[in-house]
Amino acid sequence: AERMYIEALEVATAASGENDYGSATMMHTLAMVYSQQGRYAEALPLEEKSLEIRESVLGPKHPHVALSLTTLAGILEGMGEPARGEPFARRAVDVGREAWGPDYMDVWWMQRGHAGLLNALGRHDEALEIMEPLVARIEAAPRQVEMVFHLAELGRSYHGLERYEDAERAYERSIELAVAEEGPDDPSAAASRLGLANVYRDSDRIDEAEAAYEAGLAALEAANGARDPDRLQGLLDLAELLEATGRLERAAELRAEAR
Repeated sequence: AERMYIEALEVATAASGENDYGSATMMHTLAMVYSQQGRYAEALPLEEKSLEIRESVLGPKHPHVALSLTTLAGILEGMGEPARGEPFARRAVDVGREAWGPDYMDVWWMQRGHAGLLNALGRHDEALEIMEPLVARIEAAPRQVEMVFHLAELGRSYHGLERYEDAERAYERSIELAVAEEGPDDPSAAASRLGLANVYRDSDRIDEAEAAYEAGLAALEAANGARDPDRLQGLLDLAELLEATGRLERAAELRAEAR
């Protein structure tokens, strides 16, 4: 797929120049492919250029501009720069809401992305102000799209505020939905298990935490491979637990594996 998108971009650029809207669309698509592969440094200039062209051609309030903004925010978060990404995510929500209204599923996705960046910045109260009403709105909707991921972000927000019981309930609901929809080995269920493991760890429920880490890590490796970003973070989180319980050699092995 990557080669196909590269060739399409080359054709569009050769035909109309790199500032053509068709080229911008292919840049956006290729940036998303690179981002999904964790190749954020390659994705960033493509999405920046795509946004520049889309704003110039379509105007700053077009919904396609919102899509580029939220993709750019996600790339920056993946690069470990949530402070740079947060303004783009906030603007994406504003543009998307104005273009589509508050009940459009892409707007929900953009809101969750914004909350994720706020959580990454430690601004958990602001993230919760987004996620609680968002989950309630989606629960009342005819189609509860991506509820697994929304509940996981809600759990992350509660966890950051040390509301461990609320976080546990949100993660457990996320896992239950993922398993019901996709089966016990679903990678989104595994990612939520790692979030739940962090809650257990910080609640001093060490045995439950360790079991949840091991289950989540194994499922993610089986589904997505050893370099899955959620798995790598899970290795670091488990290493932190092992260090706190005096198992330094095993912790060092996990940190080395996560590099």
